Amino acid sequence: MKRLIIVLLALISLCAVAQEPHLYVTETEDYIAWQPNVKLTFDMFQKSAPTERDLQVMQEDNRNATPYLGFNRVLDEPKTKSGWKEHFEKAYFCPMFSKYQSYIAVKDTFDLDVAQAQWDIVELGTRRSRIILDSLQNQANRINEVPTNGVVSIFYETASQEGIDYYHQILLGFLKEVVLPRDKEMFVKYRELLDEMLEDTKAYSTSPEEAERLLLRKPLEKYLKEAKKGIGDLRKR
Repeated sequence: MKRLIIVLLALISLCAVAQEPHLYVTETEDYIAWQPNVKLTFDMFQKSAPTERDLQVMQEDNRNATPYLGFNRVLDEPKTKSGWKEHFEKAYFCPMFSKYQSYIAVKDTFDLDVAQAQWDIVELGTRRSRIILDSLQNQANRINEVPTNGVVSIFYETASQEGIDYYHQILLGFLKEVVLPRDKEMFVKYRELLDEMLEDTKAYSTSPEEAERLLLRKPLEKYLKEAKKGIGDLRKR
């Protein structure tokens, strides 16, 4: 009886471990991936001294910080030709904050809030890319009446550039109307607008899976490989 109890407890323990959800990597020593519950703090700016370029940007933009943000992306595709019959390609997007490349001269909450807003603006750009790919994928599925692969690969670069252009457009207005004049009242208005846009598009938020894929820099699925070449921006053709 005692041995049976021990065996049962061991089985229960194994089942509990098997049922634990995967904890995705969303931060490393050098980078932090955008996530809904992550906010920038002063100690995340870990660059010890500014470069000449940092000083130039701070002077031109009338600010005390240079957050280093990236619109990170990658496309993974099936490793083999036969794999295309069973699996779909995957596009990953994620706004990254580089801790060791971000500098802050003065711990001013306005500059910190501005950096957070910039990060959120990049997130809106990634969502724009996801929305485009999702719409095209759904359209292809309806036309063909079956799940259709290859769509993401064809339009990946176009959707990526559309997302980048989208966030650049928002960012230019933000810099002109908020950052340069250090207008706190205008910042509040932009912050409310950004929060509304983030809420409206939350279904297309950067996922923990995307964060891990781009932080680890290797495919998460064994049947996928990083796509080396793809079709360029179709808007230019």
